[in-house]
Amino acid sequence: MKKLLIFDYDGVIANSLDIMWECFDKVNKKHDFFPFKNKNELTTIWDENFFEYVAKVKIPPLDLDKFIKQWDDLVMLNNEKVKPFPGFKLILKKLSRDNCLIIISSNNYEKISDFLKRNGLFDCFNLILGEEESRSKREKLKLVLKKFKIQKDRIYFITDTIGDLKEVKSFDIKTVAVTWGYHDKNKLQKENPDFLIETPKEILNL
Repeated sequence: MKKLLIFDYDGVIANSLDIMWECFDKVNKKHDFFPFKNKNELTTIWDENFFEYVAKVKIPPLDLDKFIKQWDDLVMLNNEKVKPFPGFKLILKKLSRDNCLIIISSNNYEKISDFLKRNGLFDCFNLILGEEESRSKREKLKLVLKKFKIQKDRIYFITDTIGDLKEVKSFDIKTVAVTWGYHDKNKLQKENPDFLIETPKEILNL
C-alpha cells in the first residue's frame, strides 16, 4: 500500500552544510550579526524553526532580511556544488515507484528544483513546498495532509534536525530522524523520533 514520505531537503537529500557554512561565513564577516565560528555552531539555527530562530536575534528586521537574501543569493550561485548524499538518487527513484514523495523545506523552491533537475530527481516528487509557500513547516504540513488523503499511520516525516521534529510532534504522524545531516545522533535521540536511521538505505525498510 502506498505511503506518503515527506522529506526535509537540506541535510537529508542534499549534502549542503559545507556550502551553507562557506556562504554564511562570507556574508557574516561583512555584518558580524552572528557569533558562529564554525559549521557545527551554525547548525544550532535549526534547533527550532529556522525563521523563528533568526527572528529572535537582535537585528533590525530590514538588516536581517538583507542578510538572509545575501546569504541565499550566494548559496544559489554555488548551488551546483551541492550533491546528493551517496546512494540517495537510486533510493529516491525506487521509493517514488510505489509511494508519494514530497519535500517540505525552509529553503526556496528555485534552489531545490535546480538541484533535483540537475540530478534527474525532479520527477520523483509529487510536491515541493519551500519557504515561498510558508515559513512554517507546520502550515506546509497542514496543506500536505489536506491535499493527500492517506492514513496517518502511513505518513512518514524524514528530517535531520530537532527543529523539524519539534514542529511536527503534534500531527500524529511517524517521524524519522537521519543521522547523516545537520544534527548528530545524540541530539536527535533527545526528541524521541519514531525511527532513528544511520544510512540512507534504511529508508527502504520503513
